[in-house]
Amino acid sequence: MALALLLAVGLLGRLWYVHDRTWDWSLTISATPPKIQFADRTYLRSTADITVPVGAVDVGRSLGGGVILSDQWPAPHMPGVIWVRDGVRTATYALSGGP
Repeated sequence: MALALLLAVGLLGRLWYVHDRTWDWSLTISATPPKIQFADRTYLRSTADITVPVGAVDVGRSLGGGVILSDQWPAPHMPGVIWVRDGVRTATYALSGGP
């Protein structure tokens, strides 16, 4: 009984951690979750399908291992749009809260 309770608490803790970081309710972190952190700012996945510009470069990794791309990095201000590629598709993310 105690083992089952400990396992349940551990699973709930993991669910909460993943949800807090990505807004996904799962035990694993997706390469392209609904929310990511980049350069201490929050970006939200967009439904818009904006093509990755030719000059975009690899600037980091998402918690789930996706490649974060930007065409404005380094820049004097935060890029308004970034892209995350997971090997199969590329998701567009918009800066949350403005520059």
